[in-house]
Amino acid sequence: MVVFYRHRSGADDCEVLGPALSGIAWTDLRSAATALLQARGFQRAADLLGQIPFRLSDGTNVFSDEFAVLDAVVSIDDYVKFSSLERDTGAKAAFAEMADVLSETPDGHMLLDLGKFHDVEPTARTPDFPYPS
Repeated sequence: MVVFYRHRSGADDCEVLGPALSGIAWTDLRSAATALLQARGFQRAADLLGQIPFRLSDGTNVFSDEFAVLDAVVSIDDYVKFSSLERDTGAKAAFAEMADVLSETPDGHMLLDLGKFHDVEPTARTPDFPYPS
């Protein structure tokens, strides 16, 4: 697992619980966030949000804190490609911009706490999720 961005300090562990939004709601939020990132001139953040098959999920940690997690389950090849972003300071800034935009919700709750990638076995089939990436 590679963590690209963590909004607040705290426990390093994270358990992904399941979808935070329905497929349509996540698709709409993702589209709106991409458009807002582009309008603000954060093209790299918009590109990464569109290129990486993120899911928005509910998460918790050892302290039972509740937060949303932006994560992706990817193939070995994509894991290698995307994990190189961990050393890219421009990409780190883009993930922070992405988090800022995704946190701008009407109720003011944080929607993004971290981005991560789970490694999958090369022969394993990527699971089908009930919502689009």
